[in-house]
Amino acid sequence: MRKIVSLVALSAFLGGCATISGFQTGKTIDKNTGQMGVSVGGGRTVFRTYLSGFDLDLPSVSMEIGGGYGITDQIDISLKYAVPITLGGTVRYGFLNEKRGAPVSVAVGVGVSYWSVSSSSGATKSIATSTDLSGILFVSRDLAEAVTLYITPRYVSRMAKNSREQTGFTTAEESLTTPMIGGGIGVMFNLGQARDKHLALEYNKVQWTEDSAYYSTQYGLALTFGI
Repeated sequence: MRKIVSLVALSAFLGGCATISGFQTGKTIDKNTGQMGVSVGGGRTVFRTYLSGFDLDLPSVSMEIGGGYGITDQIDISLKYAVPITLGGTVRYGFLNEKRGAPVSVAVGVGVSYWSVSSSSGATKSIATSTDLSGILFVSRDLAEAVTLYITPRYVSRMAKNSREQTGFTTAEESLTTPMIGGGIGVMFNLGQARDKHLALEYNKVQWTEDSAYYSTQYGLALTFGI
């Protein structure tokens, strides 16, 4: 039995940010097989808030590592952990696969992630915590044996709690649920004799359905390989 490790984010600027990367095509992981993966990249999250003086607008550099596992030939699961505080996972079901003769590979997935970030200015501290629930469509096509193009449209329900502290005491807080839409696009290079090593380039963006000024973006480069 082989195992896979999929993604985790380390933010180098303010200690964390929303992670919306995937580095997954429409092909689910084969039964009882897996991969390990690492990625580097960056992005930005602009937070929706109505708190006066709430100051969180996060550019970030990220490094990711993580894992998943093929439960059946059509169902896989992946997990995330991000430093300092990001936890999450995705379950996918694949109903079309080019390895089984389909013209494209298509999977649907549901994901959940929890993350927390903060920023300080003098005695004032702004804190944001969020749970993201996602519905994701994974569609890909092999342009050649060594190259796969993929897109990942998604809907995200971001349930956030924002607060502002002054000298250790909470002075204001709010809870918001923000529906967001967007997706990602990527290209994956399938390497090695068995094509089980992958180098992927990916860009993702989701934004509030009512105002595009509030959004998350993430871009990165990933390397995954079978174990």
